[in-house]
Amino acid sequence: HQTQPGFTHWGSFAEFVAIHQADVNLVNLPETISSLEAASLGCRFATAFRAIVDQGQLNSGESIAIFGCGGVGLSAILIAKALEARVIAVDISPESLQKAKSLGADEVVNATEVRDVSQIIRELTGGGVHVSVDALGSLTTYQASLASLRKRGRHLQIGLMTGEHARPETPMGRVIADELQLYGCHGMQA
Repeated sequence: HQTQPGFTHWGSFAEFVAIHQADVNLVNLPETISSLEAASLGCRFATAFRAIVDQGQLNSGESIAIFGCGGVGLSAILIAKALEARVIAVDISPESLQKAKSLGADEVVNATEVRDVSQIIRELTGGGVHVSVDALGSLTTYQASLASLRKRGRHLQIGLMTGEHARPETPMGRVIADELQLYGCHGMQA
């Protein structure tokens, strides 16, 4: 049973909020980090960190494709670069891709300019990435993210898939044959 302030109960933008299980959901800030700096990290950074480090177990020298260069995706780029991974960022916005490049993405792919994003990624990496992240949560990004994986690759689904995107087709034959691992990633802790 998961809860999220602003989603499952009141919170997030209020002056005062009640935090359930505060003993595990709050941390003391070091004196070197201001409240303003900490607020900029928020959910997007903590979610990306847990997904990439704890669930995806990204290692130095591995490759990662990040689909969606918003707050979560850009945080994922910073984390992956800190882990010394090769980062490929995918988005449809030139501005977002420019920001991704400035934060350390090794390659960027504008999905509106290519026919098959996953094919480009497989070519860039010699067979696919070790880890793929769908930070957006659409049928298109989910399927391209899966298709960009190498054998025994790890897919991290961070972007929430709702409405018409809630039931994507999954190529189970490939998941089984290539021993792919699919992880749902939701917040700091599950």
